[in-house]
Amino acid sequence: MNVQTISSIPLISLVGPPNSGKTTLFNFLSGQNYKTVNYPGATVEYSISRLLDKFGYSANVIDTPGIISLIPGSPDEAVSIDSLYTHPRLGTPDLIIVTVDASQLSRHLLLVKQLLSCNFNIVIALTMLDILKRKGFTADSQKLSDLLNCPVVNVDPRTGAGIKKLISAVEYGINNFSADDRQKIKRLDGNNSFQGLLELYREIEIIEKEVLIKSEESHSRANLTKANKQLKILVDPKAKVECKQIDRTTLKIDRLLLHRIWGIFFFFLIMAVTFTSIFWFAEPLMDLVDSAFGFLSAAAFDI
Repeated sequence: MNVQTISSIPLISLVGPPNSGKTTLFNFLSGQNYKTVNYPGATVEYSISRLLDKFGYSANVIDTPGIISLIPGSPDEAVSIDSLYTHPRLGTPDLIIVTVDASQLSRHLLLVKQLLSCNFNIVIALTMLDILKRKGFTADSQKLSDLLNCPVVNVDPRTGAGIKKLISAVEYGINNFSADDRQKIKRLDGNNSFQGLLELYREIEIIEKEVLIKSEESHSRANLTKANKQLKILVDPKAKVECKQIDRTTLKIDRLLLHRIWGIFFFFLIMAVTFTSIFWFAEPLMDLVDSAFGFLSAAAFDI
């Protein structure tokens, strides 16, 4: 793909923290099968491809190395961040898709807030919603969109869920991004950012509280109640608690083996029997092996 071809159609950059589903999303959009390594010092490498024709929109998409902030913490991060402003071949992207792990909003929204403060044209791809659900929460993407004043789309890059909606948001964002808007893009002032970092995290904390919704609360409470009943009957077997799944024989054994005095005695007794039995069982086998080698040795001399 030559420079002229690249510059003739819109450029979309995929940006996000490591392990946020960024490269998985790139592979789904481009039909590629790139692999990444997400650890400090990894080689800085860009993957560039065209959007698949099935999405009905012509654009180049670039997968950038993972970053957690626009304030570089290493030389490779500095290269990645600089490329967002002035890439030597591609220039400034027409739109940035930011992958955000829904289960780690407090960490990943820092990058989003910084990109917005630099006036980049962005769309948030909210990933890892299944992990968030397992933690007992759901994310209100519309609320997040209203609070950040930018499009937010729930996606699953592994299955393609939400991709069509993401492409629609991308197309709308690029069509409404003018040359004047591009001129407003500015670099993040590192000094001011560090001074306002605490305030920024306070804003993110407020956003997270408003966006995350507790789900399956009654189910979780029922599980907790059941666990408390089981714990109570283990501690006090005489307690009148209905719990048919617990074996009474096991409870009686535990009362002895877990006793604060008798438990120590049974521990040493079991350990002594275990080690002694090892030698008892091993001795006949050792004698058998010794006899076998003795027989083979005698047979060898006879030959």
